[in-house]
Amino acid sequence: MEGLKPPRCLNLNSSNMSEEWKIWKQSFETYMVASGGNEKSDLVKIAILLHVLGEETMRIYDTLDITEDEKKVYATRKLTTILYLKLIPV
Repeated sequence: MEGLKPPRCLNLNSSNMSEEWKIWKQSFETYMVASGGNEKSDLVKIAILLHVLGEETMRIYDTLDITEDEKKVYATRKLTTILYLKLIPV
């Protein structure tokens, strides 16, 4: 879908990060379906994800305690879980 705008960057200064993440993730997943992003390679999906998340979150992604191979697999639950835990204070 040409002209479809990606969701806004994740607001890391939100007072309710859990809700921010939930809404942002839903918006991103909708965008990936509508834009055809889900049909792309994992490498492209991760690039889209990082681009849309924003630079600050990209820096967090670069510090994740996972292997380089795991960082290249878009659907890995470990990637999503670790990123979520880094963003959402427990």
